[in-house]
Amino acid sequence: MEYNQCSVPTYLPNETYIVGGKEVIPNSLPWHVSIQYKEEHICSGTLIDDWHILTSASCFQKSLIHIPYSVVLGAHDLTNSIRRVSIDRFIFHSDYNVKTSENNIGLIRLSERIQSFSDHITPACLFRSIRLPNISNTLIVAGWRTMETGKCSVRITNELRQTILTAMDDCSGVDPKYDFKKQLCVGRKDSNCDLCQGDSGSGLFEKQKYDTDRWILTGIVSCGCENASQCYPGVYTRVSAYYDWIQNTIEQIK
Repeated sequence: MEYNQCSVPTYLPNETYIVGGKEVIPNSLPWHVSIQYKEEHICSGTLIDDWHILTSASCFQKSLIHIPYSVVLGAHDLTNSIRRVSIDRFIFHSDYNVKTSENNIGLIRLSERIQSFSDHITPACLFRSIRLPNISNTLIVAGWRTMETGKCSVRITNELRQTILTAMDDCSGVDPKYDFKKQLCVGRKDSNCDLCQGDSGSGLFEKQKYDTDRWILTGIVSCGCENASQCYPGVYTRVSAYYDWIQNTIEQIK
């Protein structure tokens, strides 16, 4: 995979903030995947190359029997799946802590290689810098769970939905276990519910300018929608802190 293929969608994402989020422009986040158990959506993940999906460790039980699990690629409306691929293997971070969500990251290897990419199936680039996301850059998170209007409760949707978020300085006042080196603090000061636009395992993407605008995978949703009122601001797994772990794990499971 050449670098210039990743994180550049054919159809540009909508960057307008709307309270409660809105439906994603189809195929504008072509790296976003649905992780399913017995063909029922349970989590989201991000395609990072032609073999692998990055997601949260909390999406799976440690006693994982992978056969009933699959990944739907290129999905927007879950009633109309584009491509389903079974999961060959799922690797947890060895220091993942279920109680604290520390090191909440995992890597899926697909059972078959993606032979070619398209406008609805494209991998994402990984963020490598330890710096905070730039407050002037757009952050997007998406998922198939959304909030009920005017309250912090959720419902499942068939269509992928997104919201625009903002990097925050610190989450230690809300979460005493917050670790700047391994986590990101993200939310919106005008809404304590918008975090829950994303599923567990969903990617947090920062718009950056390289040779063209790219949506770089910066974080992973660690606290899912089911706990909306308890998960503000949102604490995300910081992808750059695990860049070496991701690369080493890919090498080990080839």
